[in-house]
Amino acid sequence: MAELRAQGRPVFVNFTAAWCITCLVNERVALHSPVVTDAFARMGVAYLKADWTSRSAEIAAALGTFGRNGVPLYVVYPAGTTLAGAPAAPTVLPQILSEGTILAALERPVTPTSNPKGEPMTPQPLFRRDFIARTGVAAVILGAVDGLARPLTAEAAAAKVGDPLPPSPRPPPAARR
Repeated sequence: MAELRAQGRPVFVNFTAAWCITCLVNERVALHSPVVTDAFARMGVAYLKADWTSRSAEIAAALGTFGRNGVPLYVVYPAGTTLAGAPAAPTVLPQILSEGTILAALERPVTPTSNPKGEPMTPQPLFRRDFIARTGVAAVILGAVDGLARPLTAEAAAAKVGDPLPPSPRPPPAARR
């Protein structure tokens, strides 16, 4: 990993296991799709697979660095460095992948990990409330994952993905009538 990052290449890490159904679906639907494999080739993305089928202690420790204790986990390490010269911070993707989610993570600009005073900055989640409100993508995905008969509201979806932004100023649908 360190060698690939030193070369300035973007790195995609797929923490997976043979028994993980979600992992297998994500690989078939998104990771191994022609759109994503072409983007990986075009952008020079190094694809690493961390197979946790045998519950390796080394992979468990790597999962722990992201606050996880299981799979799936998908992490994109962008190419390049921050303004301070440090390696760019990784982006953790949602557990349910789409081609668009992967491509968006690969195309995100490198952002600084600290402000000019050297104080740490909080990374922003991939699904922001404004994106959810405009597209409803996360709401539909999260609604399906929760087994709901209808999609979640944008506010509920944003809360599930840990969006730190304040609630939307728009009134709920019932109040708008």
